[in-house]
Amino acid sequence: ISFQKFNQKLSKYITLYYSYLIVNEANYHEVNPYVIAAIAITESSLDYKAKSKAGAIGLCQIMPFWIDILNIEKESNLYIPLININASVRIFKRYLEKAKGDIFLALSFYNAGQKNWLKGTGYARKVMSRAKIIEAGKDEKKWLK
Repeated sequence: ISFQKFNQKLSKYITLYYSYLIVNEANYHEVNPYVIAAIAITESSLDYKAKSKAGAIGLCQIMPFWIDILNIEKESNLYIPLININASVRIFKRYLEKAKGDIFLALSFYNAGQKNWLKGTGYARKVMSRAKIIEAGKDEKKWLK
Protein backbone atom coordinates (compact mmCIF):
# COMPACT_ATOMS: atom_id res chain seq x y z
CA ILE A 1 0.00 0.00 0.00
CA SER A 2 1.50 3.32 -1.04
CA PHE A 3 0.61 6.62 0.61
CA GLN A 4 3.53 8.73 -0.59
CA LYS A 5 1.68 10.40 -3.47
CA PHE A 6 -1.29 11.18 -1.26
CA ASN A 7 0.53 13.05 1.48
CA GLN A 8 3.78 14.65 0.28
CA LYS A 9 4.54 15.84 3.83
CA LEU A 10 5.12 12.28 5.02
CA SER A 11 8.49 10.64 4.45
CA LYS A 12 8.55 7.40 2.53
CA TYR A 13 9.67 5.67 5.74
CA ILE A 14 6.58 6.82 7.63
CA THR A 15 4.29 5.76 4.80
CA LEU A 16 6.00 2.36 4.66
CA TYR A 17 5.57 2.06 8.42
CA TYR A 18 1.85 2.86 8.19
CA SER A 19 1.46 0.40 5.33
CA TYR A 20 3.22 -2.29 7.32
CA LEU A 21 1.02 -1.69 10.38
CA ILE A 22 -2.20 -1.64 8.37
CA VAL A 23 -1.44 -4.76 6.37
CA ASN A 24 -0.29 -6.74 9.43
CA GLU A 25 -3.21 -5.72 11.64
CA ALA A 26 -5.80 -6.16 8.89
CA ASN A 27 -4.48 -9.56 7.86
CA TYR A 28 -4.29 -10.75 11.48
CA HIS A 29 -7.93 -9.79 12.06
CA GLU A 30 -8.99 -10.94 8.58
CA VAL A 31 -10.26 -7.62 7.25
CA ASN A 32 -9.44 -5.86 3.99
CA PRO A 33 -6.27 -3.75 4.44
CA TYR A 34 -7.32 -1.43 1.60
CA VAL A 35 -10.46 -0.50 3.53
CA ILE A 36 -8.43 0.21 6.68
CA ALA A 37 -5.97 2.34 4.67
CA ALA A 38 -8.89 4.26 3.16
CA ILE A 39 -10.34 4.81 6.65
CA ALA A 40 -7.03 6.32 7.84
CA ILE A 41 -6.77 8.56 4.78
CA THR A 42 -10.39 9.69 5.03
CA GLU A 43 -10.36 10.23 8.78
CA SER A 44 -7.08 12.08 9.30
CA SER A 45 -5.17 12.43 6.01
CA LEU A 46 -2.64 10.17 7.77
CA ASP A 47 -2.02 12.60 10.62
CA TYR A 48 -1.38 10.57 13.77
CA LYS A 49 -1.78 13.74 15.88
CA ALA A 50 -5.27 14.52 14.55
CA LYS A 51 -8.07 15.23 17.02
CA SER A 52 -11.58 16.08 15.85
CA LYS A 53 -14.00 18.55 17.41
CA ALA A 54 -16.02 15.53 18.54
CA GLY A 55 -12.95 14.17 20.34
CA ALA A 56 -11.92 11.40 17.93
CA ILE A 57 -8.19 10.72 18.08
CA GLY A 58 -5.34 9.70 15.78
CA LEU A 59 -4.92 8.21 12.33
CA CYS A 60 -8.27 6.43 12.24
CA GLN A 61 -10.10 8.88 14.53
CA ILE A 62 -11.05 6.57 17.39
CA MET A 63 -13.61 7.94 19.85
CA PRO A 64 -12.48 7.77 23.50
CA PHE A 65 -15.44 5.59 24.58
CA TRP A 66 -13.69 2.68 22.79
CA ILE A 67 -10.79 2.75 25.27
CA ASP A 68 -12.57 0.63 27.89
CA ILE A 69 -14.25 -1.63 25.33
CA LEU A 70 -10.93 -2.43 23.65
CA ASN A 71 -8.86 -2.48 26.88
CA ILE A 72 -6.60 0.39 25.85
CA GLU A 73 -4.66 1.66 28.84
CA LYS A 74 -5.20 5.40 28.36
CA GLU A 75 -6.62 7.89 25.87
CA SER A 76 -3.23 9.29 24.89
CA ASN A 77 -2.24 5.84 23.60
CA LEU A 78 -4.62 6.42 20.69
CA TYR A 79 -2.00 8.80 19.26
CA ILE A 80 0.36 5.82 18.83
CA PRO A 81 -0.10 4.60 15.24
CA LEU A 82 0.09 0.88 16.09
CA ILE A 83 -2.53 1.17 18.85
CA ASN A 84 -4.78 3.40 16.75
CA ILE A 85 -4.66 1.14 13.70
CA ASN A 86 -5.20 -1.94 15.84
CA ALA A 87 -8.22 -0.27 17.45
CA SER A 88 -9.61 0.74 14.07
CA VAL A 89 -9.25 -2.78 12.70
CA ARG A 90 -10.94 -4.29 15.76
CA ILE A 91 -13.80 -1.75 15.65
CA PHE A 92 -14.31 -2.26 11.92
CA LYS A 93 -14.27 -6.06 12.37
CA ARG A 94 -16.94 -5.80 15.10
CA TYR A 95 -19.11 -3.68 12.84
CA LEU A 96 -18.47 -5.98 9.89
CA GLU A 97 -19.71 -8.92 11.95
CA LYS A 98 -22.80 -6.97 13.07
CA ALA A 99 -23.42 -6.04 9.42
CA LYS A 100 -23.10 -9.72 8.42
CA GLY A 101 -20.18 -8.99 6.10
CA ASP A 102 -21.66 -5.91 4.42
CA ILE A 103 -18.66 -3.56 4.12
CA PHE A 104 -20.80 -0.56 3.20
CA LEU A 105 -23.00 -0.97 6.27
CA ALA A 106 -19.98 -1.63 8.52
CA LEU A 107 -18.38 1.62 7.31
CA SER A 108 -21.63 3.49 7.94
CA PHE A 109 -21.61 2.08 11.50
CA TYR A 110 -17.93 3.05 11.90
CA ASN A 111 -18.71 6.64 11.01
CA ALA A 112 -22.09 7.27 12.61
CA GLY A 113 -22.81 4.36 14.93
CA GLN A 114 -25.39 1.63 14.52
CA LYS A 115 -28.39 3.75 15.45
CA ASN A 116 -27.45 6.61 13.10
CA TRP A 117 -25.95 4.54 10.29
CA LEU A 118 -27.87 6.41 7.58
CA LYS A 119 -25.81 9.50 8.39
CA GLY A 120 -22.69 7.49 7.57
CA THR A 121 -23.61 6.42 4.05
CA GLY A 122 -21.75 9.27 2.33
CA TYR A 123 -18.68 8.41 4.37
CA ALA A 124 -19.03 4.74 3.46
CA ARG A 125 -19.19 5.57 -0.26
CA LYS A 126 -16.08 7.75 0.02
CA VAL A 127 -14.08 5.11 1.91
CA MET A 128 -15.11 2.31 -0.44
CA SER A 129 -14.16 4.41 -3.46
CA ARG A 130 -10.77 5.22 -1.96
CA ALA A 131 -10.18 1.58 -1.03
CA LYS A 132 -10.76 0.59 -4.67
CA ILE A 133 -8.36 3.29 -5.85
CA ILE A 134 -5.68 2.14 -3.40
CA GLU A 135 -6.13 -1.49 -4.41
CA ALA A 136 -5.89 -0.61 -8.09
CA GLY A 137 -2.75 1.45 -7.42
CA LYS A 138 -4.16 4.58 -9.02
CA ASP A 139 -2.86 8.08 -8.34
CA GLU A 140 -3.81 9.00 -4.78
CA LYS A 141 -4.11 12.72 -5.64
CA LYS A 142 -7.49 11.91 -7.16
CA TRP A 143 -8.77 11.04 -3.68
CA LEU A 144 -9.07 14.68 -2.80
CA LYS A 145 -11.76 15.27 -5.42
